[in-house]
Amino acid sequence: RLLLLTVLLAQHCADAATSIQPHIVTIILDDWGWANWGYHDRLVNNQQLQEEVQTPVMDALAQDGIVLDRLYVHNVCSPSRSAFVTGRNHRHVNLINGPSTLYDPSLPLLGTWGVPAQMTGIAEQLGSAGYATQHVGKWHLGYASRADDSNTLLLPPATARGYDHFFGYIGGGNDHWTYKISKPSNGCCGRASVDLRDDGAPAADNKPAHACGVASQDGCLFEDALFERQVTGAINDHADLNTTQQLFLTWAPHAVHVPLQPIAAQEARFDFIDFPLRRKYAAVVNDIDRRIGRVVSTLKRRGLWDTTLLVVISDNGGPSLFDGGANNYPLRGEKGFNTEGGVRSNAFMAGGFVPQAQRGSVADGLMGIEDFYATFCGVGGVVTLGGAKAAAAGLPPVDSLNMWPYLSGAVEASPRDLVVVSDGHQPQAVIDRLGYKLILGETSSKVFQQIEPVQSSESRKQVRSSGKKAHNRRNFECSACHARRTQD
Repeated sequence: RLLLLTVLLAQHCADAATSIQPHIVTIILDDWGWANWGYHDRLVNNQQLQEEVQTPVMDALAQDGIVLDRLYVHNVCSPSRSAFVTGRNHRHVNLINGPSTLYDPSLPLLGTWGVPAQMTGIAEQLGSAGYATQHVGKWHLGYASRADDSNTLLLPPATARGYDHFFGYIGGGNDHWTYKISKPSNGCCGRASVDLRDDGAPAADNKPAHACGVASQDGCLFEDALFERQVTGAINDHADLNTTQQLFLTWAPHAVHVPLQPIAAQEARFDFIDFPLRRKYAAVVNDIDRRIGRVVSTLKRRGLWDTTLLVVISDNGGPSLFDGGANNYPLRGEKGFNTEGGVRSNAFMAGGFVPQAQRGSVADGLMGIEDFYATFCGVGGVVTLGGAKAAAAGLPPVDSLNMWPYLSGAVEASPRDLVVVSDGHQPQAVIDRLGYKLILGETSSKVFQQIEPVQSSESRKQVRSSGKKAHNRRNFECSACHARRTQD
């Protein structure tokens, strides 16, 4: 009896622990290359990469947390971020990666491109469970969509989708020092305009001096320094409330998106790298690593870390062409391509909410970026996934799966069997849990490399022997998901 009572008590304590709602802090890095993370460089034992890539904070956090080894995203920014916010696969919400000024008044449900307001976002979901919600940094999900068939737009876009407060830029990228949109054609009236907003208004109090720029950094504030200040302020303000309310904070730094404009002193630390773009990229990666470290220190100092679930991911692979400077070795390809280097994301979880038994583990189960939606709802106490508004508007339902039972160790396998990657015309590839990929389409540049299935050599023999059967099944399922997309 005593043994039974002990077991039941232990189970009750475990259940009670998992019933606690965590603070959820998600950091979505921009264009972060697979090999631009020291954790991965040590796995391949590449000495040059280990010297150039310095990410000690994220390395340590991952080693004391859970590495998400098979998280798949879209190959460009906005579709991935749209999937994260809505819990839909990108083909069901947004495949456009264009400027925020795109607008079509003939679209009654959308109006502006991006995430329709009829899709209940993750912040709105968690807000319904009592969370305080904040977004700092890059948005790139379009302006607010129409809530109905009227001509009224919901502004600002982030608060229209459930965030209590937004501070950042609306578009896909701006200048690190002037905060202006990089391309004048994307600005107002053909001019390069400042893209920095505090909720619905321009962030006038943070307007940089006119002389600020890469060549004149004195007295100026690097944009990611500004975002770090906002994130730290949000954490301190929440802690000052001394409330039982939990915090959902999305931090979307500028790093490591072009233009690569590091702080001069930071770049000088990497002057041993001859190639300028690689040197600048390494400097910006190390810079954001340090900033993450300081934010984690703030969470610990303010007593929030023990109940925090920290998630760090990239929205797509790193770019090496043009002005990119990233490295995705040993994965093939880069941002903009459906090869592994374009769609397999650096990712890990950390924080005191991660179960002790799972710390230091690698989760090699299949996962899509849309799965954070149901996962966060699961740990955050959201009873029902929102979909009524979307259904009433004829929009696709949520695709997200709750990964927490798998990630927490309650079950052994990921619930996801397939990840679909599409460019909007048809699913270009289907990836399954065994490592198989079915590739469709006529464009040879949009294909995946075959990675080794995550099994022992004996298991691989069994997988190969069942390959034909798996191919036939995936072909049927891929055709079915394409049919659903076209019906949507």
